[in-house]
Amino acid sequence: MSATDNDPKQISIRRSKIEEAWEEFQQVQSEIRDEEDEKEHKQYQVDFEELFFKAMAKAEERLQQTEMKENSSINA
Repeated sequence: MSATDNDPKQISIRRSKIEEAWEEFQQVQSEIRDEEDEKEHKQYQVDFEELFFKAMAKAEERLQQTEMKENSSINA
């Protein structure tokens, strides 16, 4: 883990980019459903959703850890 992994500003920016990717993914999935058999792309969708939620959870976890460390140092 690098020092930037715990930078709250970078974590927030990265989380925003993940959210943008989610919106784009949803749009593309909708277009695919309109054009092709949904069953073909279901596993890809499931895999992407798992990655998305893991990444969002990790970002949230890191933000909470950073906030706890900041609060600890303020109260110390």
